[in-house]
Amino acid sequence: MSSYDSLFRNYLEELRTARDEAMRWWDSLVQFAGEDPESAYAQVRLRWPAGPVSYPRIIAVYRNYYLACVALNEELESTRQSSSRPSAGWGEDDEDDAPGIIPPVRLLLDGLEPADPELSRFMEGFVFSPIGLDVNGRTV
Repeated sequence: MSSYDSLFRNYLEELRTARDEAMRWWDSLVQFAGEDPESAYAQVRLRWPAGPVSYPRIIAVYRNYYLACVALNEELESTRQSSSRPSAGWGEDDEDDAPGIIPPVRLLLDGLEPADPELSRFMEGFVFSPIGLDVNGRTV
């Protein structure tokens, strides 16, 4: 199992748990917003336009695994650069056996559909990025 596979499996497990918490949170918000379910839902959506996916635990899980994926990518890139000596492969076929770098969004969002379509549909509302860059261009 690759490091990405392990990271993704752990992400799925935590995200599923967080989704269940988020749905309980969302249902309680709607329940206490009013007697008419439709207007209660609309009222809650005014405050939380992204819906249950904006639950803080969902954001925290995504950020945690996004940053872990960035760290893994940096580690793989560092290993790739340190092992590539200009003259090391002269006279050999050029085959890149090093694992490819996977962008965090591709792993954490695009990877959901084949692994868990229901969870993928839940995360469709996750239309913002809780990730930024510091003054040195590092992901935070």
